[in-house]
Amino acid sequence: MEKAKQSANMMVIDFEPSIGWLGRWKENENITFHTVQGEKDAADVPGAEHWIQDVLPIALEGYAKCNIYNADETGLFYKALPKGTFAVRGDKPTAGKQQKDRLMALLLCNQDGSDKQALLLVKPETIQNCFRKAAFPDDSCGNDCNNIRQQEDNMTSDCLPPALSIEEFTEWVSSDSDVACYGDLTDAEIITQVWHTDMPAEEEDDEEEQEAPRKPTRQEALAALDTLRSYFDAEINEGLHDFYIVENRVIKHVQQKLTQPKISKFFS
Repeated sequence: MEKAKQSANMMVIDFEPSIGWLGRWKENENITFHTVQGEKDAADVPGAEHWIQDVLPIALEGYAKCNIYNADETGLFYKALPKGTFAVRGDKPTAGKQQKDRLMALLLCNQDGSDKQALLLVKPETIQNCFRKAAFPDDSCGNDCNNIRQQEDNMTSDCLPPALSIEEFTEWVSSDSDVACYGDLTDAEIITQVWHTDMPAEEEDDEEEQEAPRKPTRQEALAALDTLRSYFDAEINEGLHDFYIVENRVIKHVQQKLTQPKISKFFS
């Protein structure tokens, strides 16, 4: 609703959204909420309830609250998108792969809140210490990683044509690395598109594009009457009375348009 209010202010519209407005809008547009990410039945709810009721009380016996700690490692997914979206009823949104870019963090505090550790304690040094405590040698990856990088460089140079150098190949491959292939529209661009979509076409332009039908001449009207008379005589045996009424009106109108020529016309 806050985004709707911001858009209304940009369009200079006096508008105050409410819960009722949002509900009516979803009902009018047939919009429903769909979950596009998530896992069903991922948690063992009965097992967790058993642990809380039967196992945890026994494990905490003899400990003060200040000595009971809860530590949990988590990830700060700074590129993650919402797990749901609004869509028209009946349409199934396509779920993409969830972004996994994250910062690792360790949350640690005791039960009475007297000791709370700072956030973001999982650093590269912490990870290295974990591997060292797991009996991984410190230099186990150094030489191997260098050898792998050297093999990748040699593989690239061996696969290139003789006339193409590594520098030219790298420049060619990365030539479009900075080209924007997509982008998110700003609020101003979205509002501009809405204005152009809702703007009615000018009637004057439509009138200029559409040519006015040509007015038939008197001779063409009389010829059309002859054609209709022949059609009625050949195909339709009834209704001639109505046709004669129309024919008489046309002939009378044509005679009224006729003007008597001047006598000077016969001597020119």
